[in-house]
Amino acid sequence: MTVPMLMKIGAWGDGLTRFNISQRPKLIPYLREHLGVESFPDHPWTWEPKNVGIPPSSLSESFVREMRSILGAEDLSQDPIVRFRHATGKSYKDLLRVRLNKVESFPDAVVFPRDEEVLARLLSLCSREGVAVVPFGGGTSVVGGVDPLKGRFSSVLTLNMQRMNRVLQIDEASQTATIEAGILGPDMERQLNDRGYTLGHFPQSFEFSSLGGWLATRSSGQNSICYGGIEKMVVALRMVTERGIYQTPLVPRHACGPDLKELFLGTEGTFGIFSSAVLHVHRVPERKEYFLVAFPSFRMAAEAVRQVVQNKVPVAMLRLSDEDETHAMFHFVEATKINPVKQMVETLGKSYLKLRGIFPPKMAALMVGLEGSREQISERRAWLKQILGEHRYMNLGSAPGRKWLKDRFFLPYFRDDCLDYGLFLDTFETATEWSNLFHLYETVRGNIAEVFRRDGLKLKLYTHVSHLYQDGAALYFTILGQQGKDPLAQWHRVKEIANTSVLGSGGVISHHHGIGVDHKNHQYGDALVKRLFRQVKHDLDPEGILNPEKWNN
Repeated sequence: MTVPMLMKIGAWGDGLTRFNISQRPKLIPYLREHLGVESFPDHPWTWEPKNVGIPPSSLSESFVREMRSILGAEDLSQDPIVRFRHATGKSYKDLLRVRLNKVESFPDAVVFPRDEEVLARLLSLCSREGVAVVPFGGGTSVVGGVDPLKGRFSSVLTLNMQRMNRVLQIDEASQTATIEAGILGPDMERQLNDRGYTLGHFPQSFEFSSLGGWLATRSSGQNSICYGGIEKMVVALRMVTERGIYQTPLVPRHACGPDLKELFLGTEGTFGIFSSAVLHVHRVPERKEYFLVAFPSFRMAAEAVRQVVQNKVPVAMLRLSDEDETHAMFHFVEATKINPVKQMVETLGKSYLKLRGIFPPKMAALMVGLEGSREQISERRAWLKQILGEHRYMNLGSAPGRKWLKDRFFLPYFRDDCLDYGLFLDTFETATEWSNLFHLYETVRGNIAEVFRRDGLKLKLYTHVSHLYQDGAALYFTILGQQGKDPLAQWHRVKEIANTSVLGSGGVISHHHGIGVDHKNHQYGDALVKRLFRQVKHDLDPEGILNPEKWNN
């Protein structure tokens, strides 16, 4: 059968792309000095199916025959490799499990529904026969959201939604588009761009994640300041449940609360499976201008960007890196002739930079994105300059911005090389109010650093402000360190410290990655919330087949 595009097994992305640290001479000494990497062989790890014992499917022949009567001949697979491809997401823990041959759960079959009617019939069959169902979009979950867990059932079916991948309608008068939930980000943007529109939703996983996954996890993209998170883009949803198909009202607003659209968003396939959505779309911007700005410190830069968002400057993106991430960033851009530090020193001179209090590596970098017409960008640039002018800053120009915009989805490939060299690389994110931002930042960093210090392992911890709001911001942490003797046990220990530190410091357990398995024990401890969840779950999924052991199950 022809399987929709899936990423590499045990690694990120497509099979033709590599970060390839061994060919980056500026990055090698950085990793050697700060993380103790001694050698950089150019022999990437590859998955060997012969090393994996994939158990036979537990589905009965009669159940498989009935599924085949619902699906087309090419839309069901029990092939062991296809099943393995759907056994994990793409977290650091997932890649470790694959490489260490410790994947324990596999779907008993993978099906590829092509329309909503087939999806509804499959759910009805699985409900009747007691087979668990796990929805699968692009497979990019980093919190265990697509793990094929059976719960109390004897079998589990993974529903790969990628064949429901069309832009069904564009309403130009309303500036909305009706789009099937299985569509991947690039396919959706191509279909919209052909008509002159964009959704404006660009998460880091954009190239391989699906609309349904964005809806299920309440995703937020890099341009959320301009377009909002996915919840701001949704006009109406269609969701297939055991009880039938439900559509939320197709109106711009209503006073009939509570809003069921909000009830369904972010439920990660535990109430039903999104089949399509009506979304706000926007005209493709005439121009894009991205540039890099430097500040003497992360604290000073955070104050500056707070004022930008609270003054409602219509920027497309603000991405603020702390001093450690900024220092590392300048080792990652060596693939081009752009060297912002060298450029700044040569242009302005060391004495001037010292006078201004800005000198590498002691500085914080802010990537700014402006989009719109020539006149709009000029006006917004002037407004931005006026606010930033109240702080010490230096504009490093548009060359780093063009480079970032071109390569913004490439960085996840770096993790694959890090695993090859015995490094720990994981990320997590949170959000909090402005008044609490640095308390959370310092507490979380300190607690994670202590874990590595106790184990006698080297660590580099990077942080950036990824999404900004009038009342607060999201902090995105990257942990790059040496692996311990038992990498999975080490990950569990670090993850627990990260989760408890975030919650204990007044943050939320996830701003945009979702809950899945890895965060579910830290979400909503309130007994009333759990009772409400269980009641809605029972009403929509009475047999409990949908994504068991996930989210708030």
